[in-house]
Amino acid sequence: MYHSAKKTKYFTMILAFFMALCFFNFTKVYAEPVEVTADGAVLIDELTGEVLYDKNKDEQFPPASTTKIMTALLVLEKCNLDDLVTVCKECEPVEGSKIYIFEDEQMTVRDLLHALMKVSANDAAIALAKHISGSTEDFAKLMTERAKELGCKNTTFKNPHGLYQEGHVTTAYDLSLIMRELMKQPNFKEIASSYSYEIQPTNKCNEVRPLWNQNYLLYPENPLYYKYAEAGKTGYTDESLHSYVASAKKDGTRLIAAFLHDGKKTFFKDAKNLFEYGFNNFDVVKAISKDQVLGECALKDNSSTIPLVAKNDLYVVKNLSSDKEISDIKLSTEEITFGKEAIAKGTKLKTASVSYNGETFNVDVISAADYVPPVLTFKDKLKDFTKTNTFILIIGGILVLFLLFILLIFRIRSIRKKRRLMRKYNLHVSSPNLYRSNKRK
Repeated sequence: MYHSAKKTKYFTMILAFFMALCFFNFTKVYAEPVEVTADGAVLIDELTGEVLYDKNKDEQFPPASTTKIMTALLVLEKCNLDDLVTVCKECEPVEGSKIYIFEDEQMTVRDLLHALMKVSANDAAIALAKHISGSTEDFAKLMTERAKELGCKNTTFKNPHGLYQEGHVTTAYDLSLIMRELMKQPNFKEIASSYSYEIQPTNKCNEVRPLWNQNYLLYPENPLYYKYAEAGKTGYTDESLHSYVASAKKDGTRLIAAFLHDGKKTFFKDAKNLFEYGFNNFDVVKAISKDQVLGECALKDNSSTIPLVAKNDLYVVKNLSSDKEISDIKLSTEEITFGKEAIAKGTKLKTASVSYNGETFNVDVISAADYVPPVLTFKDKLKDFTKTNTFILIIGGILVLFLLFILLIFRIRSIRKKRRLMRKYNLHVSSPNLYRSNKRK
C-alpha cells in the first residue's frame, strides 16, 4: 500500500513537470548589436561581403599600421616568399617599429613579411615596397589602384607603412575589403597567425632576430584570447589613435572586423564581442547551388531543349532573430531561343535572383551545354530567306516593276490606237513648212 502511494506520488510529480514544460517559452534569445569605442567600425561576412555591423563604416580616418595589410597583399600577389630582397639605404632611418635592417642586407620576402605582420616593422615595409616598385611613392600609387579594384571608394595611400601623412586615409569598410581579399592568399594565414618567427643571420647581421606576434587574440594564456581568431593587424600613431583589423572563423563561417580611430584601446575586447555577435546572430545559407538547373531554352524547331544552370553558388546571410524567409528563385524574363548562332557552354543567358529582408541577390545563369546550329539544306535556307525583310523588299520591288510594266504597255497601246484612228480619218496634222509653201502658191 505504501509503495503504491509512493509510486503514485512520483508519477504525479513527473506528469506535473512535463505539463509545466509545455508552458515555457523556448524562443532563442538573441544579443543586441554590441557597442564599440572606435569611431569607425564594421563587421562583414567574408563569403558574401555583407555588412553585419556598422558604425561610421564609410568615414575616413588615418589607418596607421593597418596600412600594412595592403602592403602584404601586393607582396603576396607579386613576389615569391623565397625571393631575395636587397635592402636600400632609405630603410635605415625610418621612425617607429622596426627590426633594424641594414643597407645592402639581403633578406627573403618571407622574412620581411613576418617582420611586417608580427612586429609592424616599418623598415620591412619600405624594403618590400622598393623591391616591387622602385620607390615608396610609386608603390603607394599601386596600393591605391589595387584598393579601388577591390571596391574601396574612400581610400588613398601615401606610404607602405602607415606612419601619419596628410591624405593617407581609409575607412573601416574599405579596410575590411582589403582584409577579405588578403585572406584568399594561401600563405597569409600562416604568416599572420603563427605566434613567433626567427629571422636567421644574414650577410649584414650575425644574430638571430626573434619576432613575436602582437595580435593578443591568438594567445591561449592571454585574457584577451579568442579561440576562433585567425589573423589580425594592429596600428597606432598619435594622430590615428588605435586601429585594428582581424578575421575569425567558426564552423566554416569567416567574419572580418575592422576598427579605426579608437581612443580607448578596447579594440581586442570589442573584436571578440563583435565576432560573437556575428556568429550567434547570423547564418550563411546557400540559396542557389553552382550548376543547379534553373530553367531551359527551346531549340528553334522545338525538337529539344538546353538546360540553364547557375554559374556560381549564391549565398545569403540570414538574421536568426528575424522570421523572414528567402524568396523563391526568379529568372529574368528575356526570351532566348537557340537558332542560327552557335552558343558555347558557359555562356551567360539570363540572371537568377532571390530576395531576403528587402534585398535582392543575383547570380548569372549560363548554358549547360554547347549549341551548334544544324546545317541547313537549300530548301531550309530558301524557307528562312522568305521570312526575311530582304525577301519582302525584293517581292515588293518586283510587284512595283510589274505594275509599271503593265502601265507602260497600256500607254503604248493607247498611243498606237490613237494613231490608227487619225490615219483612218485623215486627221493627221500637216507639217508647218508644207502649210506655208501651199499658201504662197
